[in-house]
Amino acid sequence: MRDRPRYALARFDDRGRLANQPLLAVLGWGPQERVDIRVHGASLVLQRNPRGVFTLTKRGLIPIPSVIRRWWSFETGDPVLLVAVPERAAMVIHSLVVLDKALPDPRRVVAASRAFDGDGDVGRAGVAPGPGTACVNVGESGGAAAEGVS
Repeated sequence: MRDRPRYALARFDDRGRLANQPLLAVLGWGPQERVDIRVHGASLVLQRNPRGVFTLTKRGLIPIPSVIRRWWSFETGDPVLLVAVPERAAMVIHSLVVLDKALPDPRRVVAASRAFDGDGDVGRAGVAPGPGTACVNVGESGGAAAEGVS
């Protein structure tokens, strides 16, 4: 059975490094693991290579070269999406620009959303609410009460 990719958000520290021990464990990568870094659009690909030019730190942090950080204007605290790809011994690092392009426009999602009445009915047939969906009922007195929050 093929491993599924694993996802996590990480933020650059003040030295341009990223940390996520759970994803490194999924990949079987330890401190001072040697990797190659390749560029693909607005994403980076790190792949294990015993002769790789780049090395994880002694603490297992992922150092991203300053030239790459400058190229994409990454600064301390900027978030990125990490995706472990175990069957390729690789990690893909996506800038949030990639997510902005891939995800639906949040304004359209809000505009197209339908009310959920708390009884499992949705304003449009066949559409079930997701977990944590809430409905706010406003009574005649103007008071509001949230229902259906999980």
